[in-house]
Amino acid sequence: MKTGKIILFAFFISLNSVLFSSCWNYREIDDMAIVSGVAIDKGINNRYAITPEIVQIAGGREHKQSSETVTIEGKSIFDAVRNEISVTGKKLYWSHTKVVIVSQEIAREGLNKVVDWYARDAEAREDVHFLISKDESAKEIFEGYAVTDDVISYELSQMLDNQKSLSKAPKVDLWDFANCISGEGISAVAPAISLKKVDGKEKAQIEGTAIFKKDKLLGFIDGEDTQAMLFIKNEVKGGVIVCDEIEKTFVSLEIFKSKTKIKPICNGKGITMGITIELDTAIDEVGDTFDPIEEEGRKKLKEHCEGMLNERFTKFIKKIQSEYGADIFGFGAKIREDNPSLWKAISKNWGEEFKNLKINVSTKLRIRNSAQMSKILEVED
Repeated sequence: MKTGKIILFAFFISLNSVLFSSCWNYREIDDMAIVSGVAIDKGINNRYAITPEIVQIAGGREHKQSSETVTIEGKSIFDAVRNEISVTGKKLYWSHTKVVIVSQEIAREGLNKVVDWYARDAEAREDVHFLISKDESAKEIFEGYAVTDDVISYELSQMLDNQKSLSKAPKVDLWDFANCISGEGISAVAPAISLKKVDGKEKAQIEGTAIFKKDKLLGFIDGEDTQAMLFIKNEVKGGVIVCDEIEKTFVSLEIFKSKTKIKPICNGKGITMGITIELDTAIDEVGDTFDPIEEEGRKKLKEHCEGMLNERFTKFIKKIQSEYGADIFGFGAKIREDNPSLWKAISKNWGEEFKNLKINVSTKLRIRNSAQMSKILEVED
């Protein structure tokens, strides 16, 4: 009996080794067109125009990468993607895709179809970066020149990853965007991208934010307003604050740490959003002869910057309330989290409620040090 069991067990082990010794969906790399990024535009007769950036890998002793783009149209996005086979001769492979760039025209019509198509693809990365082009088309971003990488999509991905040192554009992946357009009490945003001339050449620049209501683009804000938005959303990891108009000069502060707390306060007169922002900074640049190092100068700098930031943040929130009416800060989501019964009562009319919200901003600034210099640089006449 024992011998029979051993023989049967050995048979199944041998069978498994034969049947499952290789990957069931294995494909040769030569049979695939590896997509590093894709631009989505409006084509002729209301069709979709898809432009993937396809990675070209050169063999030999030195491993080199380059890229090519090809544009094809289709009745739907997936139809256009499959039509690429008639041009490349290969099926597009999406597992290494880093960025999806969408034109203004499509974004203003609504991005639900774009998000639905990409989210359904089994090969798609969950952390792909999502960008909105401010230029006439999205595909022309791939026509710019790359500074640090031969593949533009990979360079754009690196630029977004390093935004934490700048805080002039949000970092949004496709799933974040999808959650926001389908969520309650928050409006979606995405980083803005455009071509700028650098040394006489067109170079892609990521700065500013595209603002949405549901899945439709409303407009754009610049890099400075984007930094204010990121402060309020508790998403600032670094960057620079320039405190200007202090004794007719300026002081630049490097941001080390930022923490924002939002507390909805409800009384008989309406809802007030209490916003407290705590900042850890260091003096990184001093203009002219203002002395922020000594105690009196440090106190004056602190009070000036806190007042400047309070005014800047309050003014920015009011601008979003009046011009866009889109809750990009997630105030509604915070009310829903803290006070579900209140949210239930106001959620159906949240658009109007958001426009009429009262704001109370309090910024607390801490100046750690003065970098490598303990006193201001004095130049004799």
